[in-house]
Amino acid sequence: MRSEVEGGAKYGACPQCAGLWFGDGELRKLMSSGAQAVEFVEDTNQPVRSPQVMAASLCPDCGKMLMKYRYAYASPVELDGCEACGGVFVQDGELAAINEWKSNDAATG
Repeated sequence: MRSEVEGGAKYGACPQCAGLWFGDGELRKLMSSGAQAVEFVEDTNQPVRSPQVMAASLCPDCGKMLMKYRYAYASPVELDGCEACGGVFVQDGELAAINEWKSNDAATG
C-alpha cells in the first residue's frame, strides 16, 4: 500500500484493488472534510485488476481479524473494521456508496 493524505486524513491505498486502509479516526476525518474530498479519493484510486470480494482478512496494523460492520450503524454500506485498533478497510466503490447514502439521507431527513 502506498501512503496518501486527503482532507487531513492519512490512509493507505492498494494500487492493485484500490482498497483503502484508514487507521483509527482517519475515515471520520475524510468523511467530515466534505463530499469533494471523498469523491477525489474514490476517483483517484482505481483498481488495476477487478476487485474481488474480500474474504476474512487480518488487520494490517495489529494482525487481528477484521469484522464486518455497517457505516454509521444505519447505512447499507458494510465495511471491514478492526475492533482492536479501530482501523477500517474500505473496498473500491464503498466511499462512493457512503457519499450516496449520506446525500440521500440528508435529502430525506
